[in-house]
Amino acid sequence: MVRKEAPELEGPTAPPEHSRRPVTARAVLLGLLFSLALGAITPTNDFALGNTFIAGNHFPLGAFIVLLVLAVPVNLLLRGTHIVRPLRTGELVTVWCMILVSSGIPSSGLVRLLVPVPVGYNYFADPTNEWHKHLDEQMPSWMVLPEGDASEWFFEGKPDNAAIPWRAWISPTVGYGAFTLLFYLTTVCLASLLRRQWEDRERFTFPLVDLPLELAAASDSAHPSRFPFLTSGAFWGTVVVVVLLHSLNGLNRFYPSLPVFPFHADLGPYLTEPPWRYLWWFVLNTYPMMVGIAFFARTEVTFSIWFFYLIRRIQEAAFSFYGLPAGPALLGWGPNFVLFQEIGAYVGMFLWMMWIARDHFRGVWRKVFHGGELDDRDEPMAYRLALPGLLLGLIGCVAWLKIAGVTLIPAVVSVIALFGTCLVLAWLVNNGGTIFVQNRFSPIDILMGMTGTKGPIGSRLFTPRTLAALPVWDIMFARDLREIMLPSLLNTSRAATPYVNRRQMLLAVLLSASVVLVLSYILAVRVGYVWAAGVLPDTWAYVSCTHSPYDHGTRLIRDGVTFDDHSNLRNLLIGIAVTLGLSIVRAQYPRFGLHPAGLCLAATYAGDQIFFSMFLAWVLKTVLMRIGGFKAMRTARPFVYGLVIGDALAALIWIIHGWHIADPTRRYYILPP
Repeated sequence: MVRKEAPELEGPTAPPEHSRRPVTARAVLLGLLFSLALGAITPTNDFALGNTFIAGNHFPLGAFIVLLVLAVPVNLLLRGTHIVRPLRTGELVTVWCMILVSSGIPSSGLVRLLVPVPVGYNYFADPTNEWHKHLDEQMPSWMVLPEGDASEWFFEGKPDNAAIPWRAWISPTVGYGAFTLLFYLTTVCLASLLRRQWEDRERFTFPLVDLPLELAAASDSAHPSRFPFLTSGAFWGTVVVVVLLHSLNGLNRFYPSLPVFPFHADLGPYLTEPPWRYLWWFVLNTYPMMVGIAFFARTEVTFSIWFFYLIRRIQEAAFSFYGLPAGPALLGWGPNFVLFQEIGAYVGMFLWMMWIARDHFRGVWRKVFHGGELDDRDEPMAYRLALPGLLLGLIGCVAWLKIAGVTLIPAVVSVIALFGTCLVLAWLVNNGGTIFVQNRFSPIDILMGMTGTKGPIGSRLFTPRTLAALPVWDIMFARDLREIMLPSLLNTSRAATPYVNRRQMLLAVLLSASVVLVLSYILAVRVGYVWAAGVLPDTWAYVSCTHSPYDHGTRLIRDGVTFDDHSNLRNLLIGIAVTLGLSIVRAQYPRFGLHPAGLCLAATYAGDQIFFSMFLAWVLKTVLMRIGGFKAMRTARPFVYGLVIGDALAALIWIIHGWHIADPTRRYYILPP
């Protein structure tokens, strides 16, 4: 039986289904307008100017700032003028959701790597890296741009009087566009099938929706006093302090004599003795917005994130201190003992989620194939469309990999592992309240780490064509999942629940996502040719990721990898056992304070960035609960909202400043790049 957990801080409750309003044309037009505007500026802002990302995580700045402006000054102005009817709660929610779902596409959600990776092959290939020698005959020609002006101009800048060579982009655009559509089809259908299980049965808390819903609901009133936190001195004091501290740090880029507030305190210079010097990089990153959002998350999740992060770092220091082998590199980011413990954590979380949801999926199956009684009239998509759509999308993704040259078993494992990873990351966002998530591993690592690429099994599974195509697919679609669409679709369904028809909301967000996809792809290509991609500040996307898939493919084809000591399997089983063990204990003892979700983030770039903010949120919430319970937590809301809004306003100020100076060397990040 599923244990229903009431949210610790309750948001707006859902009215009866029949009272939800339809999506209005005005809201759709506004949502489309702002989605297009943000989608248009994101490639230049994120890649060329190097500012704080417009989205960058699952609480995108652009969407929140638009909602804040519409809900407070715009609606108050409309109420005062009586010319146009103020925006209703459902309309504000619709605008926010349309931007929320589409905001990741122009950046790390898709376009950030989809554009430069195919161009890098022929531009960076030379006799030293041996790409042409090992990959030319194995990789389909449509996966990369041809040699010549199309590749050279992208990285070096096109001549002033020359046109962008769009014809060269037709083949990769059609090829990767097909997988993109299949991926999004699968994602939308999966979100529709999960909605009832996560929102109604398991009662997920959806912490990232709390503040937007409160803003939208408070705005739908004739009385400004409905914004109680706006009259709070704690709120305004927090906003002012956060903005001033960021301003001080930003001005330090221009006036180095100014002091710097330690939002990012590097402990490396103090960890000089063994074994601590083997930590090599240990930074306490304080992100006020992340602290504020995590305040609404479950304490066992915030505790587990920083706890498992410290366990991971101690492990790494111990292995380095004793000189233990890290293992041969795969596609993911080693060392392998950490990599496979994380894979095991994801496998364990996925298995536990499927076990908990077994009754729901059984009911969906009966509804679709046997005319069961499960009522899906209020779901984002009818189950008779969602389940076949999910199966069609999964089969289509496998078929795409087969066409690219990947053998069947690695193709199936890669697709299942990709969407399993997306499910776990969605849990971390929708129930864990983590706005910044990421995976360390490649989906195929789970199979390659067991069989290697040599020997009777490995050589049959991992043919040269497989090893050429998989790393390219992996880097674009499976490596940086920080802005995937699945969690945002589920947050959209939760936000729509009290106010808006879910099916109409789904159509609205898919409309915005579709037009933003086309627009941002075109503009991201243009950024490369106009700004010269080879000198852009986003070196991870335009340098590292345009080399690594071809380096991996060449190395694996030329040298191969073998695993004889079963250490990968041992670490995989450790991760599975810890995750399933903690899940079972928590099912029996709900107050048990350690959650396996922390193990999923411990070894990632996201874990490096957020663990200390999670620690601060956990300390704040724990202390308040001890001294004053829920009353103290409600009293602290203005302060917490001040952290979030202060960070958002500071980011807006420095993004505008970044556009004004157009000098990436003096950029100032508010949130992780």
